[in-house]
Amino acid sequence: RDFCLSRGLGDVYKRQEYGGKRTIVISRSTFPGSGTHGGHWLGDNDSSWADLYFAIPGIFNFQLFGIPLVGADICGFGGSTTEELCTRWMQIGSFYPFSRNHNAIGSPSQEPYVWPQVATVSRNTLLIRYSLLPYYYTLFYSAHVNGTTVARPLLWEFPQDTNTYLLDKQMMIGSGLLISPVLTQGAVTVSAYFPSAQWYDFYTHELVVDGNAGWMTLDAPITKIPLHIRGGNIIPTQQPSLTTTETRLNPFGLLVALSKTSVSTGTLYWDDGESLSMNDYGLYYFSAQNVGSRGSLNVQVVRSWSGSSGLVFDTVNVLGVQQAPKSASIGSKSINFSYNSNSKELIFNNLRQAV
Repeated sequence: RDFCLSRGLGDVYKRQEYGGKRTIVISRSTFPGSGTHGGHWLGDNDSSWADLYFAIPGIFNFQLFGIPLVGADICGFGGSTTEELCTRWMQIGSFYPFSRNHNAIGSPSQEPYVWPQVATVSRNTLLIRYSLLPYYYTLFYSAHVNGTTVARPLLWEFPQDTNTYLLDKQMMIGSGLLISPVLTQGAVTVSAYFPSAQWYDFYTHELVVDGNAGWMTLDAPITKIPLHIRGGNIIPTQQPSLTTTETRLNPFGLLVALSKTSVSTGTLYWDDGESLSMNDYGLYYFSAQNVGSRGSLNVQVVRSWSGSSGLVFDTVNVLGVQQAPKSASIGSKSINFSYNSNSKELIFNNLRQAV
């Protein structure tokens, strides 16, 4: 395996020399620090509920090893998966840093299209992942330059909360997205822990937890995986298409989740997605605050990307706004908005603001 890894890394250098573009190597044989050159998959698991669970702490471990691009064989490698197991695995697996459905030669087919239910659920969750690609991309950039993690347990975000120390059945992506998957056969609810923060339902944008830490029982029918946004975070999004190439051409959006003190921050890193050089890229810092019926969203352009022509921010959703504003503007230009009094959400569409 060490020979295969060395050969793989050699192939990286060779392709870079002759192709001039980024390559990808996914290995089962890695060592702490191998993430400099490639990613890792967790090896030959089984199509079992136990291995569905074990994949989560496995992914956390490899974040510690400096290999953030990691994932398990979705739906299991060995044995025969079931429709229910594969549905639940595609739900959480869609959010693995490295997401791949893979099984052994001779095992029954387990592509999502084998079962209509799995196909439908996979489309929904993968489209969510694709809408979050700017968020993932920025997290991988941070991992590259700062040694941070992409996937993480609640403990790493809330080390002061001792209740998080043994939690390994929920997964955070960055500091802003919490995933609480179903890991038990037949279950249609999941018990999830929420540390002290503002937590918003990803689907409805409603405030679910208003700062008080504790356990909640969440509805999780077979078609849904519970997702929550942590207040204080601004998550960059993009309108999803069927491929990453097409998605990268679509308008951006911002999910602005206000904290208890009505502030939030976020970052976007962006480049052409394939060049070896990191000399040409865009880096943007976002900050928002809201006091009463007055608020602001500021963008700091740390670095401009030469390829940003044609890319625009089209939507901004601000969660946790207690009062509807009387007016809104970008600079001196008035803009339209809507306000959802049920979800306490301020919505801006069709902004068409250049990146």
